[in-house]
Amino acid sequence: MKFERIRSVDYYCCPACGMAFTDRKEAERHFRYDHQIEICKVIRCNICGTGWDAKVYGEQEARRRADQCCQSHIDDGSAEAIARRNYFFTDGEIGYLRSVKGGREDK
Repeated sequence: MKFERIRSVDYYCCPACGMAFTDRKEAERHFRYDHQIEICKVIRCNICGTGWDAKVYGEQEARRRADQCCQSHIDDGSAEAIARRNYFFTDGEIGYLRSVKGGREDK
């Protein structure tokens, strides 16, 4: 698995009731009769999951901020611990695990 520093996530938002979905089919079920689909792009740091809305910041600025956030975790040495914790908290949506062949890395 290749590590990505930042991740772009599209949320399908309902302007009428405010619900947000990451799965388009699930959103279409909700919107089938009365609601319109609105796509909100969020650029996230793939280590901690902090995100910036591309409509608010602009896509380039959101990417720059996410990359800056990711680099700050790498610089202060907390990237592995934060990514590992978030990987389990989000069922693999955010963060990553580093595999170590043959056993534990904490020796």
